[in-house]
Amino acid sequence: MFASVLTGTGLVGKEEAKRVIDQILPRQQTLPAFKGVLFLLDEKGGKGMGIVFYESEDVARASSEARDRLRKQAVSQMGASISSLEGYEVVMASGVAELIQA
Repeated sequence: MFASVLTGTGLVGKEEAKRVIDQILPRQQTLPAFKGVLFLLDEKGGKGMGIVFYESEDVARASSEARDRLRKQAVSQMGASISSLEGYEVVMASGVAELIQA
C-alpha cells in the first residue's frame, strides 16, 4: 500500500474544509486503486494534512494527472497553500478503522 501525504497552511475553518472535502472526495474515490483517506486539521494553527491511501505506488503514479487536478482544486477552494507533498510506503496499520468509527 502507498500513501500520498500533503501538508498545507492557510486553511479556513472546519466547516469550510468539510464542504470542500465533501465535493472533492466522491471524485477522488473513483481514481484507480484508491483505498481511503484521512484529513487532519489544526484549526487554530491554520494547518492541515491529507493522507490518501492507494493500492500501490505504481497505480498511484499512473493516476497522477487526475490527482493533481483534484488537489489543486481543493487547495484553491480552501484558500490554502501546499507546504509539502510526499509519498510513503505503508508498512503497518493497526486499529485505524476502529479509531475512525469511534
